[in-house]
Amino acid sequence: MAEPGGILQWDELDTASFNSHAPNASISKRSADELLDLWQGMCVKSGLKFDWISELASIFTAHGLALLDSSRLPISNDLRKASTDDWLSGLEDIGYVVTSRGGIANPLGTLKEFRELFNKMVKETQQGVSISMDMIVVVGRKEV
Repeated sequence: MAEPGGILQWDELDTASFNSHAPNASISKRSADELLDLWQGMCVKSGLKFDWISELASIFTAHGLALLDSSRLPISNDLRKASTDDWLSGLEDIGYVVTSRGGIANPLGTLKEFRELFNKMVKETQQGVSISMDMIVVVGRKEV
């Protein structure tokens, strides 16, 4: 931990804010929304909890850090395409791993179902749909 007077900055993607964005109302983002809902459901079923991320500022103060700054930063428009491509790569890899395990309660469906939904989502992104998460940035100082 930081020495007295030391500063700690924590940046964390707020997984609970994972969402899709269409450039206008005429572009469908149905498949992106469906896949992100399945993703969030898989996280819940796996016991992953992300509520602490939005509480990071209060966690800092609860542990004796003086809060210097706390911000929620949505993705900038300049980074939407690159961020979406990055998230697609990760979702594809994780999706294939999860669906290949099989099992009765596979939250992403079968490999075939996942692949079909994922490919529909990719087509939506080719029409300008993006996916992103907000970044939480908290800065605190350890009291002297």
